[in-house]
Amino acid sequence: MPESLIPLKAPERDFGSDNRSGMAPDALAALLAANDTPRSASYGRDEFTNVAAEAISSIFGREVFVTFTPTGTAANISAVGALLDGPGSAVVGAHDAHIRVDEAGAIERAWGVPVVPVPTTAGKLDPEALREVLAGLAGNAPFSPTPSVLSITNLSETGRVLTCDDLVRLTALARSHGLRVHIDGARFANALAAEPGLSRIFEIGVDTLALGGAKNGQGPVEAVVTCDAAVHLKVQRAAKQIGAAASKMRFLTAGLAASIASGEFAQNASAANAAAARLAANLTAAGLVPELPAEGNLVFVRLNPELVEPLDRWCHVSHWDGRGLVRLACSFDHTTEDVDRLAVGMAHLHR
Repeated sequence: MPESLIPLKAPERDFGSDNRSGMAPDALAALLAANDTPRSASYGRDEFTNVAAEAISSIFGREVFVTFTPTGTAANISAVGALLDGPGSAVVGAHDAHIRVDEAGAIERAWGVPVVPVPTTAGKLDPEALREVLAGLAGNAPFSPTPSVLSITNLSETGRVLTCDDLVRLTALARSHGLRVHIDGARFANALAAEPGLSRIFEIGVDTLALGGAKNGQGPVEAVVTCDAAVHLKVQRAAKQIGAAASKMRFLTAGLAASIASGEFAQNASAANAAAARLAANLTAAGLVPELPAEGNLVFVRLNPELVEPLDRWCHVSHWDGRGLVRLACSFDHTTEDVDRLAVGMAHLHR
C-alpha cells in the first residue's frame, strides 16, 4: 500500500517512543554546567547527586533514600532485588509488565527467580486476578516458588494510571500475603501529573519505586527511591553488583536536579499528557476511538493491520500486538502541529 495514501508532510517529531526525544533545556544546561566543574567526587558522592536526591525528596514531601542508575532495567533489577526473600521466591506482576516481557529475563538472570504473570483488566493490574494467582501458588506449595514481591507498573504498559485507590487495594492484598511492593515508574512522572496524590505512595505501602527520567526529558538517568534505610543499602549493593553504579554520577544527576528544581520535570510530564489528550480527542473525532483511556502520555489505536506499515513509514509508531494495535507515545517536546498532523494523517489512512 503506497505511502501516498497520506498526502501531507509527516510530523517533525515521530511518536514511536518517548525514549526518542532529546533532553529538556534546563536538564541539558545543567549537564553542560556540571562538565565545567574541574573535579568532582565519584560514585554519587558529589554535590550534584546530593542535590538531585533532595529534589526527589521534595516530590514526595518527605525524606527518601535514592540510588541512581543509567537505565530503567538496572533500576528495576536493583529495586526488585532489594525486596526478594532469596532462592525459591518469586515476583508477581502484570502479564505485560516490562520486567517480564521487555527486559530479556533480567530479573531472572540477576536473582534466579521467576516473574509470574497476572492478568490485567482494561489495562490495569486486577486485584481479583492477583488474588487467584497468589492462591494458586500457595495451593501448590511447596512445589511452587513463594511470591515475595509484587511489581506494579505505573503508568501501566497500556497507559492507564493506577490511582491511589488502586494502589491501596493492591498493596493491602500484597501485605496480607507477605509480599513487598515495587513500582516500575518509567512513566511515573506522567502518572503523578495525572494524579498528584500519587506523591503519597510510600504512605500507601510501596517499598521501592524505579522513578524514570529518560522518558521525561532527562539524559540516561533513573532513580530507585525508598524510605527504608536497610532496603536502600541493598539497592546500592545490587546496583554495584550489576554494573549500574556510574563513576561520574554527576553526569546522570545534574540535569535531573536542575529540572526538578525549576519545575521543568513536572511541566514535561504535564505537556506530554496534554499532547496525548489532544491526540486522543482528534483521533476520536476522526472515528479512530482509542482502545483505552489516554490517562497519561500514551494513546492506543487499532487500525486495519495492512495500514500499520504505511503509517510507520510516514511517521514512526510502535507496533503493539501484530494485529493492528499501535501505540502513540507523546513526549514533552511534541507540538500541537505534530499532534494535529499525525491525527490528520491517520484519518486519511482510516477512511
